[in-house]
Amino acid sequence: MLVAESDDEGIVGFARLSLEEKVWGTSCEVHTLVVEEATRSAGVGGRLIGAAESWALAEGAKGIRVNVLLQNAGARAFYEREGYLPIALRYGKPLTPGK
Repeated sequence: MLVAESDDEGIVGFARLSLEEKVWGTSCEVHTLVVEEATRSAGVGGRLIGAAESWALAEGAKGIRVNVLLQNAGARAFYEREGYLPIALRYGKPLTPGK
């Protein structure tokens, strides 16, 4: 886990990561990246994802991935600004008891 701290506000963000072995080699998965709303647009997210990328490279990862919900336009725009590209389409279905 990576943590972003501010002298004034304490913890302002964090990222939870893991390494996964894939057919093509080791990949880093960003499970969570959260930045306090009050500190968004201050570069905290960019520093966290940059630190995640550095850690992944140091661990031998060949790539880094993150899942983002389609309706989360802010997160999608953030990752695209950071150089991330859409690479997959994931399907889901809500389950209703009795159907």
